[in-house]
Amino acid sequence: MPNKCCVPGCTGNYKTGKKIQVFSFPKDADALKQWLRAIPRKDFVPTSCTKVCADHFDASCIEKTTSYTDPRTGRVIEVALPVPRLRPGSVPTVFSGCPSYLSVRDQSTRETPDAKRSRQEASQLARAVEESLASYEAEQERDRFSSLEELRARLQGVSVSPKWTVIHK
Repeated sequence: MPNKCCVPGCTGNYKTGKKIQVFSFPKDADALKQWLRAIPRKDFVPTSCTKVCADHFDASCIEKTTSYTDPRTGRVIEVALPVPRLRPGSVPTVFSGCPSYLSVRDQSTRETPDAKRSRQEASQLARAVEESLASYEAEQERDRFSSLEELRARLQGVSVSPKWTVIHK
């Protein structure tokens, strides 16, 4: 028999409710305190059998796939997990049967400074490469000629070394 959700008003995995993935309470004391603070139950003490269903977590908190980067080829291989799991640090924040102030829907994560710096560097590098290619193509176009007459006209405007002899016919 699947475990039932311990959140008040939730019917996850009850006879009348829908069947849904459930997650155990964390064993870490700090994370456990965060979960207990988030779940609206007074004087609640969870046991090893107490679970919280996936409905109470934001979709971004649940990992359904895992990825691996092959060090030889650099290819990223992504595989579906047989059993979805919570991301580290996830806290239940969605409580539909409770007052809206208990549900914290927007749990946006900030980009780390290193990630932001590397993203900006990659963007600047891409822009520099594009500008370099554009200037190279413009220079190639400027130096291109299609006939000997055009070459002669360009050479007349160019000063050459006195050691060279230029003959015009």
